[in-house]
Amino acid sequence: MRHRVKRVLCLLTLLCILLALTTAFTLSTTASPSSIAPMITIGNKFIIVQTASGEIWGWGDNASGVLGTASSKETGTNITAPTQISLPQNVTAVSVSAGFDHVLMLGSDGNVYAWGNNEAGQLGTSSGDTLSTPTLVAGLQGKSIVAVAAGHRFSLALSESGKVYSFGLNDKLQLGYEPTAKASDTPT
Repeated sequence: MRHRVKRVLCLLTLLCILLALTTAFTLSTTASPSSIAPMITIGNKFIIVQTASGEIWGWGDNASGVLGTASSKETGTNITAPTQISLPQNVTAVSVSAGFDHVLMLGSDGNVYAWGNNEAGQLGTSSGDTLSTPTLVAGLQGKSIVAVAAGHRFSLALSESGKVYSFGLNDKLQLGYEPTAKASDTPT
C-alpha cells in the first residue's frame, strides 16, 4: 500500500511540474528545419529548460552556480521561480544537458559552453573554479560539435564527423580511455 501511495505522489508531482512548465513557457509544437527543439534536463536538485526560441531557464538548488547566475547572493541558494540564464551575446541554445552539478550547452554559434562545478575538469577548463555563467569550452572550438551530454562530473561532446570528445572525472573509465590521471580537463 505504501509503495502505491509513493507512486501516486510521484506521478502527481511530475504532472504538476509539467503543468507549471506548459503555463510558464510557450513551446513550439511545429517543427521546421530552423526550429530549436524545446527540452527539459534535470541535474542534482535543479532543472534546466530550453525553450523553442533558444532561451535557457532554470530553478532549484543553485549550488555551484548551476543556474547560471553570477550573483554571489544567489549562488548556493535555492531559486524557486524559473529564472532566465544569461547567455553570451548573440548566442541562443541549440541543446542543453544537465549533469550532477554542471551544465553543458551547444550554442547557435557552434560552440560549447559550460558552467557549474569544475572540481574534476568537467567544464573543460584547467581552472578548478566554479563557473556561475556560461563559459566557452575553448578546447572544442572548431570541432563541429552537434550534441553534448553532461554526466556525474564528466562531459561528452559529439562532432559532426562522429568523434566523441570526453573530459572530467574518469575514475570508472567513463571517458572511454585508460586514465593517466583520474580526471582530465582537456576535451580528448
